Amino acid sequence: MYLWSDSQCVLKWISTKKELNVFVKNRIAEIKAHKDVKFMYVNTMENPADVATRGTTASKLKNDSLWWHGPKWLNYDTQNWKNDSFGDNSSVEKMYQSEIKREKSRCSTLLCNQIEEENRPPFGIDCREFSSYTKVIRVTAWIQRFVSRIKKDKCSTGKVLTYKELKVAEMNWIKYIQRKHYLDVFEAINEHKRNNLQRQLGLFISQDGILCCRGRLENADISESARLPILLPRGEDLTRLFIEKIHKEQLHCVVCHRP
Repeated sequence: MYLWSDSQCVLKWISTKKELNVFVKNRIAEIKAHKDVKFMYVNTMENPADVATRGTTASKLKNDSLWWHGPKWLNYDTQNWKNDSFGDNSSVEKMYQSEIKREKSRCSTLLCNQIEEENRPPFGIDCREFSSYTKVIRVTAWIQRFVSRIKKDKCSTGKVLTYKELKVAEMNWIKYIQRKHYLDVFEAINEHKRNNLQRQLGLFISQDGILCCRGRLENADISESARLPILLPRGEDLTRLFIEKIHKEQLHCVVCHRP
């Protein structure tokens, strides 16, 4: 099987032995998994695919020999096929390095945007504007439903928020404040590195992507939230509102009588 391309950079990627970035490396590995393919270079002016991409009319396309039959030399024996060189000349090498830099820059931008997005509270909500933890979660859940309806995702249409909607809103807030304060712990766990806080509290990442603590109560016959408590950072407004919520629910009991 022969596969033609007018991209010298892609053909360079396929033939190079240099280390490529992860994304390109994985795509090249997929391509090379097909052992019976021979990669050839075709000039863009002789590439039938470019006829359509450059733009044309139906009347011109109807009589376009390149579009219907390919370049003339394609009808010759394989040894007489035209195969313009794309070797290690300086122009291709510059193009290759330029593409690598552009790809690295794109990946860095995506990573920065992702980190910036993760460092923002859900929907830009400011906890300081709310008097209770419940209000923060409910407002977040309503906004989530509104956004889901705009995106035409499946969501509840009832007049009352569901348990799942409230739970998702709460988890999103916890993920936000944990990432804000404990990003180094997440990285250490994911990379299997040592971290003092993780070791002291027996921290692990739950299936929901939340930092939880393992302790002496891990195997006790109590609720999961009591056995594996979620780690909340000190000094966060959401943490303060949550403590106030529990304090009121327990009828203002002192610390030694906490549930």
